[in-house]
Amino acid sequence: MTEHELPGDDQVGEVREWRLPAKTSTAAGGHARERTSDGHVALRGRLLGLGESQVDWRPRWLEVRIFEDLDADEYVVHTAGMSRLPGEVPLTRVERSKTADGVIERLLKREEGKETYLSIPARRALEQAALEDEDLREAWAEHRAAYLAAS
Repeated sequence: MTEHELPGDDQVGEVREWRLPAKTSTAAGGHARERTSDGHVALRGRLLGLGESQVDWRPRWLEVRIFEDLDADEYVVHTAGMSRLPGEVPLTRVERSKTADGVIERLLKREEGKETYLSIPARRALEQAALEDEDLREAWAEHRAAYLAAS
């Protein structure tokens, strides 16, 4: 994997050592998390899901990945704002959660004056991760039911 190459759909379910680029990184409790000297977060875990908004004609897109960190017994949400534009580098973030509900909470978008929602890449990553992980499947089902009841 090169510096900006991230795991793809073909690696969902794979267990291995991952090195995720991260401009920012927080632990499950919200405190800063240790990164390697080259700005990566290392973990041994399983890729649960991936969603992206990449379209051939768009110069920028969002990628969301959900991992299970097997050593820390927590979930890892990796987001990357990607770009094809000269001089732009990916804007990446790693957030951790001890619970499946916490994963959904980290994926929710909140914009002033608008309803809370999941971006399309976040929804895709979550739907795929729910197929791989029972706790995420249950949390996602509850979240969808609550959303539909409120609509």
